[in-house]
Amino acid sequence: MSRGWSPLDLTGLFVQKFISELYWVRITESREAPLLP
Repeated sequence: MSRGWSPLDLTGLFVQKFISELYWVRITESREAPLLP
């Protein structure tokens, strides 16, 4: 399973980065006006 980077690996990394950034945006916004689910 060591065939280098696959599109799926890159997609997983991008999704992880997007989710973590969205999470931080929600935290910083919730300090002003709470809108966490």
